[in-house]
Amino acid sequence: MARHLPQLTLHGLQMDLKQSSSAQDFDTLVEGYLQRMLALQAHGPYHLLGWSLGGNVAQALAARLRARGEAVALLALMDSYPAEAWTAQPQPVYDDALRTLLGVNGDFDTADIGTGALLARLQRAGSPFAGLGADGLERWARESLRQMQLFRRSATQPFDGPMVFYRALRNPPHRPGPEVWAPHVHPALTACVALDCSHDGLSDPLPMAQIGADLARRFEALKR
Repeated sequence: MARHLPQLTLHGLQMDLKQSSSAQDFDTLVEGYLQRMLALQAHGPYHLLGWSLGGNVAQALAARLRARGEAVALLALMDSYPAEAWTAQPQPVYDDALRTLLGVNGDFDTADIGTGALLARLQRAGSPFAGLGADGLERWARESLRQMQLFRRSATQPFDGPMVFYRALRNPPHRPGPEVWAPHVHPALTACVALDCSHDGLSDPLPMAQIGADLARRFEALKR
């Protein structure tokens, strides 16, 4: 994303295992991310971007910042959906967390692969997770799963500021659609941009370039 927004300084908040493992619910988890973000930038306006569960963290941060009286100039979500949209869906399991981590590597062809093969892929040469070792990878995956579970048990809070939603069009039919955000957003301040890719494929070069170009236009508009 930084490649497509060279005029901006981007900060990525990675999962902190110690902070995450001590959180007993999603609100506490978000509070930990909030304190880390405030250490980088004490006051708004803020511009937040997140993909999948990261988008849910970004949305919760935006709602919390607005409750504190801070300005959130833009919230951008990449195919993230509120907790209530998943009520009828199966609960995530350990292999789901492993597949999510593999998605970071751009490795998405994993639907029919078992736990052992998933772990082997994550530890192969060139993987950013290889340096964690078997025990470190286990901790990372277990905590990723726990974050998913905490989110599913949470209640998504409303956000009344500008939001753009990047929707992956090639998702399976059972996946939620952008309409599920209606109770949580300001309709006049919310835009939806459809992309011809799957949820996992949002990080491919073309969708990422399209998202980057759209964000660049929005940042230019904010200057006017």
